Amino acid sequence: MEYTLTKAACTLAVAQHLAIAEHESLGDSAYPPAMMLEVIRLPEHYAYLAYAGEQPVGFCSCFETPADQGTRLEVDMLGVLPEYRRQGMATRLVRMALQAAQERGVRAFRGVVAVDNHSSQQVFERAGFRRSATPHRMLVFEPGRNPARRVYPTDWRLTVEVEGVYHAPGREGPAFYAAGPVREVYRLMQGDTLLALGECLAVQTLAYRGLWVEKLWAASPEALGALAHGIGQRAGELGLDEAGYLAPDVAEQADDHIALLEAGYRSWDNYWIYEAGPE
Repeated sequence: MEYTLTKAACTLAVAQHLAIAEHESLGDSAYPPAMMLEVIRLPEHYAYLAYAGEQPVGFCSCFETPADQGTRLEVDMLGVLPEYRRQGMATRLVRMALQAAQERGVRAFRGVVAVDNHSSQQVFERAGFRRSATPHRMLVFEPGRNPARRVYPTDWRLTVEVEGVYHAPGREGPAFYAAGPVREVYRLMQGDTLLALGECLAVQTLAYRGLWVEKLWAASPEALGALAHGIGQRAGELGLDEAGYLAPDVAEQADDHIALLEAGYRSWDNYWIYEAGPE
C-alpha cells in the first residue's frame, strides 16, 4: 500500500486527523481536536501526518526550543496505528521532521524514549540519533497534587531570572542561560550566597503544558529539594500542568533523587535521551 506523508496544516479538519492518529496509536493526550489545533498553530510547533489513502495512520509532533547554541528540535510524540507498524513509517516521519528543521537552519535534535520501547529506539537510531550513556529517571511535580507550602528556611529566597548567563560558584559545570519567558533561570539564595541553580524551558506539547528542567546544580541535597519544589510551585502559579526533570539514573545521584521525591516529585519510568547534531 502506498502511504502519503505531509506536514500538518493548521486547520480543524487536519487537527481531527491528528487527534485520531494520536488517540489510536498512543492515547497519551486528552486534548480534543480544537485544542490540538491551538497547539499546532504555535509558531514553534510542527506536526507531520502519515495517510493510507485518506485515513490518518501515523504522526510525529515536534517543537523548537532555545538551546545553548541556536535552536533545538524536540521530537516529542511519535505514533503509528498498530496495524501499520513495522513498515518504516515512523522512521520516515522522523526523517521528514529533521529534514524540514534543517531547511529552517536547525542543527540540534533531541528525543526521549522509554527504556522498554525498543521499536522507537530503533527508529531514532535509524534516523541518526545518538543514545545517552545512561538511562534517566523521569521525575514529575504536579501542582494539583502538591498544595503550596514553604519547604526551606525563611532566610532563603528564590529568584526568577529572564535574562543573563549564570554559573555555579567557581564556574563549575555548565552555564545556565535565561532568555525571556520561554527559558528562565531559577536561583536559590541565602543572602549573597548562591545555594542552587535551575534552568527551565516552558513547553506546550500535544499532551500537556509544563516547565522542563534542563539543568540543575545545588550545593546540597536540601538546597536541591528546595529549588525543585520552588520550580514545581512556579509551574502551578503559571497555570501549567507539571514540572519535569530527567535525572541521570546513576548511584552517585541517589541523594538528589531522594531530595526531589521529598520535594513532591513523583518517579515515573526510565528513559533514554537521544540526540543528533553537533556533539
